[in-house]
Amino acid sequence: MCQRKTSKCGLVDDGLLTIKAKAAQMVPGEPVYREYELPGFFRQFEIVDEIDTEKIKAELKNGVLTINLPLSEKAKPKKIEVKVAD
Repeated sequence: MCQRKTSKCGLVDDGLLTIKAKAAQMVPGEPVYREYELPGFFRQFEIVDEIDTEKIKAELKNGVLTINLPLSEKAKPKKIEVKVAD
């Protein structure tokens, strides 16, 4: 689905959307001393059957991850015409 230098997101077979990211050093070169390590990120979301997993899209732009989870055709609401009796 999406991959960047340190970001990964994917769909696991058991119906879970897994998002993983590992923070990267943004300053060029190797630091002499680090007071703390930047933590990684891990989230999982359950994907219901109504989601079309083949059409899931993800975009990482300006540090914001946007995930589009479209409904499958069978899950979309249908219009039913109602006839009024006289």
